[in-house]
Amino acid sequence: MDEPTTAMTGADAQAEGLMALYERVGYVRVSPALLQPAEPFLDLSGEDIRRRMYLTSDPEGQELCLRPDL
Repeated sequence: MDEPTTAMTGADAQAEGLMALYERVGYVRVSPALLQPAEPFLDLSGEDIRRRMYLTSDPEGQELCLRPDL
């Protein structure tokens, strides 16, 4: 069985280089939550998008969706 490798791929190295460049000029990496309130997306795109979204609810009953970029 093959051993897992820890070496960066070319794409990983390029991504890290870009992130370092962005950080040097003041940008900060953010990681938005996977689940977002559904209302803004429905307001923007209309109810037609509802059938194509992955929807759930939080314990308080707020409708949440999987981020559309995923």
